[in-house]
Formats: sequence, C-alpha cells, structure tokens
Amino acid sequence: MTRSRRQFRPLIRSTAAETHNNDEPTRSGTGASLRPALRSALRPMFRSTSPSTVGTVRVEPWRGRSDIAVAAARSPLTPIMVEDLEEAAKTLAQNGVRELISDALRPDQEHVFVAAGFHPLHHLALLRWSNPEYRPAHHRSMPSRPSGASPASADPGADAVDEVKCLDAGFRLGRINRWKAGPLLEVDHLAFDDFWRFDEEALAESWQATSASHLRAIFRRDHSTDSERVVAYATFGLSGTSGYLQRLAVDPVERRQGLATALVADGMRWLSQRRARSCLVNTPIENEAALKLYRRFGFTPEPHGLTMHCRRLTLTDSGAHSPRARRQWSDWRGRR
Repeated sequence: MTRSRRQFRPLIRSTAAETHNNDEPTRSGTGASLRPALRSALRPMFRSTSPSTVGTVRVEPWRGRSDIAVAAARSPLTPIMVEDLEEAAKTLAQNGVRELISDALRPDQEHVFVAAGFHPLHHLALLRWSNPEYRPAHHRSMPSRPSGASPASADPGADAVDEVKCLDAGFRLGRINRWKAGPLLEVDHLAFDDFWRFDEEALAESWQATSASHLRAIFRRDHSTDSERVVAYATFGLSGTSGYLQRLAVDPVERRQGLATALVADGMRWLSQRRARSCLVNTPIENEAALKLYRRFGFTPEPHGLTMHCRRLTLTDSGAHSPRARRQWSDWRGRR
C-alpha cells in the first residue's frame, strides 16, 4: 500500500525540527511570513511532479525566507541523486535564491551533498533517552516498574508543575491554543537567532510532523495589568513508540529559573504515560547549557551526530556562464 506524504513526514522532518532546540539561544528580531518570491521560484522547477519536488529532492523555503531554501529527500525510501541537487540549485539561483541548505544529515547521507558542492554549516549533537519502563504490547500486563522503585523514578515529570510554582508564584505551566501563534512566535524570536527562528508554518509543522503532539507553555502573570504572557514553551511529538523533543524556547530574560527543566520534565512525563520507547533530540554541539539539561534527564549521545550542509548559489549555478548562455549572449551582441 502506498504511504502518503503525511505518513512519511515523521521520518524525514522530526529530526530537522529537533535541530533547533536551544536552552540558552541568542536574541533576534521578529519573523517573516512565507514570501511569494520563493514559491514562484519553485513552480517552474516542479511543474511535472508537485509544487516542491524535483526528481528525488524536495525543496522548500527555509523558515519563510526568500533567499534560503532547504533540500531534503523526497522520500525516505529513495536516495537523493546528485544531478537532482544540481538542477534544484540551478533553478533556485535563476530566481534569486542565494543559499541552498540540507536537512540534518547522518554521516552516511552526507556524501551526495558533498559531491554536489555543499560544505558543512552546523554540527549537531544527537541524543537519545530510553524509557526504562517501556514494555512491548504483549508484555504490558507485567508490572510497570520493578519492585522497590519509587514513583518519582518511573515518572520523570511528576513534579514539574509544582517545581515551577515553588520557584515563583507568578509562573504557571499549562495548555495554550496552538493556533494562536503570536505569543509563541514572540518568545521564539527572542530565544533564537535569525537562522533558527520559526515562522508560522515551521511552528505548525513542529506539532503536525508526528501523529501525536504535546504543546505546553509557561506563563508569567503581570499583576499590574492582571494578565499573563508566555515566557517559554516546548513541543514534544510521538510517532508509534518513538518520541521527539521538537522545540524548546525560553525568553532570555527568564533564564536560570528552571523553566526549561519544568517543560522537559512535563514532556517526558507525557511520553512515559503514552508508553514511548525512546525520545530523540538534537542541538548544536556548542550549546552546552542544553546538553547539560538533556543529560540530567538521562539523554545520552548517539554514536554519530548530524550535520547541516550549505551551498552558496551564484550566477554560475544559474547557468548564466554556461557555454549555451555565452553563445546566446554573443548572438545577441552580434545582432546589435
């Protein structure tokens, strides 16, 4: 039976979304909505298949930016071809796109992009948490934890809400309407720099990439106006028994108050309650604060990390300097 793109999406998008977790990211400006310029740049390339694919490659704007595009495999079952990357680069360059970046790649996936002229851009640490309480479906009648184990050890997020309340009575951890993106994007733009920040489309995909998702925010009450504002949020995803920490953002002004810890604990409890077997997260290798946080929750580094690659597009990529283009230029000058 043929699987839909929605069914494939958790396999090819979840780790990309995880790439941007950062407990202490840098401050940046506001985001931008998806611009039509790159959309129109993609249309002539993909007229024969779909609006965003060429051969074995799927291309889309990077976080709503018209000058950067991201390339990933069209399907996890089909390897990317170098010639498809070249064709994508050529057409994007002709339409003013300046950079083509890769999705987060495993070491065995990098050679195709290197052959197409890409170079490393960001190195990411990949960490995994394995649920000690996981039992396969046919063993679920067994005790959920060994004799003598404390409830706290079986529920890593049991005290998350109380922990936040103890820090400051003005904090509250709770649900938020995911379709009202404004407050979440405001925190996201403060927490991340220009490259990593989400736009509305990326934010929506962070919870649509998996079959189940868990979005929670931490609010701070402003007693002068009797209102609340979002100061942190996290998104977890679950596909089958595989969990993902998709996004973690904290307002820099509110750092070092345990907000990230409370959000991760809450998400880990959600995964445990749904019998997740494991959870994956990745973050830039230089983000020591996030790495320390994840290790405290039992995440351990995978044998290999992930790497994002980049190719800067020039007029040469667009074909303007090709022999055919030079001949057309000479003919045009001769007629003049």
